[in-house]
Amino acid sequence: HLYRSHELGTVAYEPLAYLLSIIALLALSLAFMPLACYTGIIVMTVGDGVAGLIGHLVKGPKLPYTRKTWAGSLAGAFAAAAAGFLVAGPMAVAGAAGGMAAEAWSGKYDNAITAAVAFACAALAAAVLGQ
Repeated sequence: HLYRSHELGTVAYEPLAYLLSIIALLALSLAFMPLACYTGIIVMTVGDGVAGLIGHLVKGPKLPYTRKTWAGSLAGAFAAAAAGFLVAGPMAVAGAAGGMAAEAWSGKYDNAITAAVAFACAALAAAVLGQ
């Protein structure tokens, strides 16, 4: 199904937030920390996608205070860290950890929040690591 049951009958802001997050990070990458921007996009696309797929397939225990599973969240974090590392190096590991933690607990607007937190964590890691 394209929509979740709680999304039927309402305006779906998540696809718009997804698109606007990617556009914002691509625009920001033209002037500021492009690798951190790409990390935010990778975490949102690869990490969130893998988390949803694995969480749905594996099920298992839920994270506290959320519908998300440990299996999905950890799989998403590892996938985002691996893909991001290929593009941006070590900063992507911090971006994946922060972004996927935000994704797990951010609720309705997780796409926009995931990308922003992943970018911020990657940028901070880059500054600390001197990347």
